[in-house]
Amino acid sequence: CGIARGKAKAIRGMAEAFAGGRLAKKLAAADDAAARALLLPLHGVGPWTVDMIGMFACPWRPDILPVGD
Repeated sequence: CGIARGKAKAIRGMAEAFAGGRLAKKLAAADDAAARALLLPLHGVGPWTVDMIGMFACPWRPDILPVGD
């Protein structure tokens, strides 16, 4: 479907990490630094991706500004 292997691996890894809800629960309880520490080890996830997840998937974090973008 036009997705490179590396990107597919990153998407699959994120889906596996979020399956079951454990990571989402940890993120909900984490401050910004802890959230970064949880997400950055995932394949294909960098600071920009962490900021986008915070902006669009974590509505309880209204003050995220992706300064590296």
